[in-house]
Amino acid sequence: MAAAVPRNLTGQFVASERSIGALSSEVASRLITAAADIALVLDPDGVILDLAFGQSAVEYDTASFRAEDWIGRPWVDTVAHDSRAKVEQLLEEAAKQPVARMREVNQRWTDGTGLPFRYAAVPVGESGRILALGRDLRAIAALQQQLVRSQQSMEREYARLRHAETRYRLLFHIASEAVLIIDSTNLKIAEANPSAAELLEEPVRRIVGQAASSLFAPNSWNEVQDLLSTVRVTGWSDEKRARIRKDDTAVSLSVSLFRQDSGSLFLMRLVKLQGSGEPAVGRPTNQLLEVVEGLPDGFVVIDGSQRILTVNAAFLELAQLATEQQVLRESLDRWLGRPGVDLNILMANLREHGVVRNFATIIQGQYGLVEEVEVSGAAAAT
Repeated sequence: MAAAVPRNLTGQFVASERSIGALSSEVASRLITAAADIALVLDPDGVILDLAFGQSAVEYDTASFRAEDWIGRPWVDTVAHDSRAKVEQLLEEAAKQPVARMREVNQRWTDGTGLPFRYAAVPVGESGRILALGRDLRAIAALQQQLVRSQQSMEREYARLRHAETRYRLLFHIASEAVLIIDSTNLKIAEANPSAAELLEEPVRRIVGQAASSLFAPNSWNEVQDLLSTVRVTGWSDEKRARIRKDDTAVSLSVSLFRQDSGSLFLMRLVKLQGSGEPAVGRPTNQLLEVVEGLPDGFVVIDGSQRILTVNAAFLELAQLATEQQVLRESLDRWLGRPGVDLNILMANLREHGVVRNFATIIQGQYGLVEEVEVSGAAAAT
């Protein structure tokens, strides 16, 4: 705990006459300019009699400022309109007490420009003169502005992430396929969509938190575990067959791995199989397709050769194209990023991690328009 400053040491030395002695005007001037960025000597009415700048403030004495334009003028006339009352308060307090409370004043130069200073005013001798000492606040103002910009940037980033999460959750909840998010550390269900609840015949709130092993028949779980072990290394898997424990329903499942914060999660897709072994027709996919088509963000599906399989209207608008037929089977790097560079980096990350978030790049339109974009993507098992 810091010790409090003794009250009798605030604003004065214990024995100034013995320790400092009588100072000449030259020494006093040097001390003042060393302690302040600007110093004003004022008469009892607040008129400027003399002034000096500190050694660290030589850049103030430029073409925008002439000392003779201030000397002989009331101090209150050399500041911004919103600072006039503060100057009057400084002068009033200095006439009544040893040191006036410090105040921030916007000092104006001859050409109309100005700088913020923090002033203290002290009476000088018995003549009624006042010494105003100012500290340049530009560095503090710059730090405050930087803080404001940082806060605004964080707020924009938070809003962008919140909107992105809303869109992805919408897709997650209306997807016709059953989807489970599984913690790769303890293999417990972290999230499940309504289609998964329908397939497993349990409400979502009961599925979340269960061990993944409790969902599969015992003879299937070993194979599912082997599949998860493979995905930990490769990042994704081919489709495998398994059976649900509750009613021995046969399903086709595929798994991909993605990272979130400092951990990893499995994204597991399950499709119910018919008696023939073919995937059963689930809920109509028209709703999902309509949502994807109406997304305000560009959406594109590519194959392993980076050829475009499908896009939505927002992507066509970014690429300055009219119809989907103009992009089908074309390489995505014709429009996305620097040819042969950005898309290769994206694909490498998708193969390694299974998912990419907020990759900064550009879209080059068919007619030369260049837009800065952020790309998020996921690898889908086929």
